[in-house]
Amino acid sequence: MISICEIISVEPQKGLSLWDTDNGGATPLHWATQCGSAKVVRYILQAGKSPHGLAPFLVADKDGVTPMHIAACGNGKILQMFIDATSAADDVFGLAQDKRGRGPLHYAASKASVESVRLILDSPILGLPVDAKDSCGLTPLMCAVGIPFAQ
Repeated sequence: MISICEIISVEPQKGLSLWDTDNGGATPLHWATQCGSAKVVRYILQAGKSPHGLAPFLVADKDGVTPMHIAACGNGKILQMFIDATSAADDVFGLAQDKRGRGPLHYAASKASVESVRLILDSPILGLPVDAKDSCGLTPLMCAVGIPFAQ
């Protein structure tokens, strides 16, 4: 049985790229993250930086949403992969801001993803301040208020 990673690995020979985007600017890593495909995410991370020199998980779509934002919504396994792949040179706070000025911590808080919030807060390399305000002046804590918790 052929795996998706094997298919992806031969696609560049056909003129396709891991950096191609859809109409909304999403890359294959955005989609793999959304689908929770850890194997494909790992494969893309191993391919290295984007043509613009960015870590693949910091490449934004047209709304400024990065794969890190998507993972922060509740996929702790993939979020941890992104954290592990983060280097000191990656400006996560500067680059992982959507058009509303929301970072991954805002997304995790908005989705009541306790695991993602903990991963982000426990990771000093990300450098994401807990009191960062979006364009409406909302902090991650404010985004979390009113979210019904299942626990």
